[in-house]
Amino acid sequence: MVEEFYNAGLRYYAIKNSFPWANTAIEASNLAELSGALSSIQEAGELKEAFLEASGLEDVIVSSTVCSGAACEDLRVCFQPQSKSFRNDNNTKYDELGSNTVTGCPDPTSTACYWCIR
Repeated sequence: MVEEFYNAGLRYYAIKNSFPWANTAIEASNLAELSGALSSIQEAGELKEAFLEASGLEDVIVSSTVCSGAACEDLRVCFQPQSKSFRNDNNTKYDELGSNTVTGCPDPTSTACYWCIR
C-alpha cells in the first residue's frame, strides 16, 4: 500500500507538475486525512478505486515539503511496522516524517522506528 501510493503520487506529480495538495507542505498526515488528494490521484487514473476503500489508510503517514520559488518538492510515505521482522528491515530506520534516521534502528523490539519510502 505504501509503495502504491508513493508511486501514484509521483506519477500524478509528473502529469500535473504538482501534488494534489497543491503547493502546501504536509507534515505527518495520514492517508485517511488526505481523502481529497486520494480522490484526485484516482481521478487522474493513477490509483485504483479499490485503493480508496482499503483499510489501514490511517496507518500510513505522508509528508511533503515545498521550497518556495524552487522546484524541490518531495514526498515521503511511512508506516510503523507491526511485525518484528518488518521492524528489523533495513528500511525501518526513520522518524515518522521520514526526514531523519533514528539511532538504534532497525530494531525488532522498537516501536519508534518507521519504514519509509523517500
